[in-house]
Amino acid sequence: MPTYFIMTMLESGWTWQDFQMEGMELDYATTVLDIPEEAIDYIEVLDHSLEIQLFDNPELVNEDWYAQLITLAKVSEATVSA
Repeated sequence: MPTYFIMTMLESGWTWQDFQMEGMELDYATTVLDIPEEAIDYIEVLDHSLEIQLFDNPELVNEDWYAQLITLAKVSEATVSA
């Protein structure tokens, strides 16, 4: 299952300037993307991209927010289990 995602487009009217305040990346992930905080290993904003690393938990693939994340983000194939 993919656990590493790169968002290059933002949803719900957010802009990259919104992330200049500390902690806004977590707020975006939990409120706009509906990712539960306990599923997030780390999140970071870099040069107009949002990198999200989830904990490796196979139960997540059945969640609506996970399916949405797959649709919205670029998925790193390096994290896909063989």
